[in-house]
Amino acid sequence: MASDLKDLVKKIEEYSLDSKREGGQSEMSKLNFKLSDSQKYDYLWSLLNENYNEENGWIIDYTITEVYDDYALAYNYAEAKFERIYYVKNDENEEVSITERLPIYIMDITENEKNTIETLRSLNGGSYDLVNETLEHAEEYKTNCEEFSIKIEELNGEISTLTTERDT
Repeated sequence: MASDLKDLVKKIEEYSLDSKREGGQSEMSKLNFKLSDSQKYDYLWSLLNENYNEENGWIIDYTITEVYDDYALAYNYAEAKFERIYYVKNDENEEVSITERLPIYIMDITENEKNTIETLRSLNGGSYDLVNETLEHAEEYKTNCEEFSIKIEELNGEISTLTTERDT
């Protein structure tokens, strides 16, 4: 048994010597992980809730409802409104910074109304921004179309008259 213990101690000493040896001289490449959705949520929440600390009485100013690739939807308790919070992220430094805050509106609409609004959005290049302008132009186009239709009818009438005169 004593010889087994001596052999065991000798093996342990060999292992400890092996662990002290220097490794290779080449440097391993660094892995750069992207921020997860959960991390983005946490960073945004901290940026939006600067008063959430003991000194300010743990006040929560915002709650985040959704996080997307370049913006988040959040509810501002103080102003009782929703906001679209645009942000940029730096994956190397694991940082998020807010670039813009825009008020948004939640609408109480039926499914048919929603479908109509979505159709309007798709006809307007995927945005609601210029819908009024597009509708104003639609009225102009409708008026122009009616004027052209009247002009076409007048010209068709003239053609018919000229054709009749020619044939007689």
